Amino acid sequence: SALGGSNWSNNDPFGMMTPQGNGVYRLEAVLPPGDYQWKAVVTGTWDSISWDCRSVNTANWSFTTDVVNNTAIFWVNALAGTARIDVVPEPATFLAVALAGLLFRRR
Repeated sequence: SALGGSNWSNNDPFGMMTPQGNGVYRLEAVLPPGDYQWKAVVTGTWDSISWDCRSVNTANWSFTTDVVNNTAIFWVNALAGTARIDVVPEPATFLAVALAGLLFRRR
C-alpha cells in the first residue's frame, strides 16, 4: 500500500517492475519511515524470488527505512534467481552526511 496500491496483491500494477534487459527487473519507490516486507513474484502467481532463493511462497524480505523520503530500489535477476534491495537516503540527507564527513576529515 506504500506504493499506492493494495497490500499483498500479486497483480497490483503499482508494484510492477520495469524490465531492464537480460532478465533484470527494477522498481523504485520513495517510502516514508517504517518497517516493510517485500518479495518479487511473477504477476498473478506466488512463484517468487526472495532472500531464500526461488520457489513458490518464498520468505518475505524485511527492511526498514529510517529517515523521511528514503528511496528503495528493488532489483530482480529472473535468470539468476536473485533479488536485492538498495535503500538510498533522500538527497538532502545524503548531502548533509557527506558535508559533515568532509568537515570532520578537515579537522
